[in-house]
Amino acid sequence: MIDPRSTLYRDTINRPAADAAMLSESGFVCVYTRENGVTQVRKATGVAGEVFAGFNLTRTVPPEHLVRVIDAVVPANHTIELPRTPILEQLLVKIGDTKAELVADSADLLESVVVLDGNVLTFHVDDEGKDICITFAYEPTVSEAKEVTGEAPYGGLAEPTTNVVTLVSKADALGTSFFDASCDWADATSIHPKLGANGCLTLDGSGSELTNCIILSAPTEETPFLVIEVQ
Repeated sequence: MIDPRSTLYRDTINRPAADAAMLSESGFVCVYTRENGVTQVRKATGVAGEVFAGFNLTRTVPPEHLVRVIDAVVPANHTIELPRTPILEQLLVKIGDTKAELVADSADLLESVVVLDGNVLTFHVDDEGKDICITFAYEPTVSEAKEVTGEAPYGGLAEPTTNVVTLVSKADALGTSFFDASCDWADATSIHPKLGANGCLTLDGSGSELTNCIILSAPTEETPFLVIEVQ
């Protein structure tokens, strides 16, 4: 999903799509590929050597996932119940400025270590009262998705029929929900994102570094989108 409140487009282009049906909503990061001698685009996979093409732009549709950011303090009972269960490996917990280690076994609970059991986080007793920031992606219910963007477009999307996709190739700012929620996007040493799996941006892995993209702001409670400049 692209956040219209934090997005200012500059240029768009149209390109043939290798699998347009997979580009089911706006905001996926796309790369170039060669299919039967024709240059096309598809979602990034995060492998080394991929060449950035842009962010796909389509009609407004209900999102497949949403991101939530929660700022809080570790309570006296040392547990926090998240409003939804995080998507696997799409959760970041920071205690102060430190990224906490996530474990599944309470026997491994130490200071700056957090136990995740379903949608419940358990903190060590020594972390009580400390500031925390939790970022996670989750699958919305049908009603939740409709609350964000309304109903799906009548007749569906044009891309699977035309096999042509519109890409944002330049933007003064672009807010996307397709980012690795387990990464610390507030890390001041991170300037450029990388291509990640399933059309997402990441800071980890072997994907190509996007030196033409600059991280403008990390996801927050008010704006749970990664905002970047695309040069």
